[in-house]
Amino acid sequence: MGDGEVKTFFSAINLFPECAQKEKSEHDSETSTIQTHISKCSLTEVLDAATEILPFFDIFGAFIKVCKNDFEGNINKLKRKSAATPNAKTFRQLLQYELDNKLEKKTDSACIVTLWFKRGLQFIIAMLEGFIQSDNGLLTQDLVRKAYEASLKRYHNWIVQKSVTLAAKLAPEMSIVISKLCYGKEGLQEQLKDDQRVYLERLKPVTIHLHNLLIDLGLDSEERMA
Repeated sequence: MGDGEVKTFFSAINLFPECAQKEKSEHDSETSTIQTHISKCSLTEVLDAATEILPFFDIFGAFIKVCKNDFEGNINKLKRKSAATPNAKTFRQLLQYELDNKLEKKTDSACIVTLWFKRGLQFIIAMLEGFIQSDNGLLTQDLVRKAYEASLKRYHNWIVQKSVTLAAKLAPEMSIVISKLCYGKEGLQEQLKDDQRVYLERLKPVTIHLHNLLIDLGLDSEERMA
């Protein structure tokens, strides 16, 4: 993550890869040129970067374990799927392979797993945005609750929703969370927020790419888990 002394958790972990944009020229029926932008994200690099954010969940205590376990499980499933799929170097190649072979509706398909992986990234974004916008009086449980309600809650069944909401009350105090994210050093709260902003600058485009890809392939869904 650049030179210099590591100050916070978010300056210690690797950023998500850039989603490279390239133009593709196409012609419609009247031979006019259409410029489209194709975004490519390395599947392996995205999953490796996602793995590095996992300790962030641990800092908030055991109450968020269900979210972490789901997210980590989806990372591992996608790694196995990509390793078993010929020439799957990008998410598009992996998902298109399943669509071509009519595998997308299987419960453990990469198509379904990618959808949940994207939702997990949206939860992390909501957490970090809430953290950046917060003042010193914000309670940890309120931060996580708001992030959960803005991202994952609508997709979870009633039992999971209740368990997350109740367990959030066991979250550590914000001062403890900040101290752990700053490796015990004091006076780094603004530096922490700056590092989170930098992290988001790379995380958001990846998440948008996955969201748009799922829509483009007809795989996005608002269905809840059973």
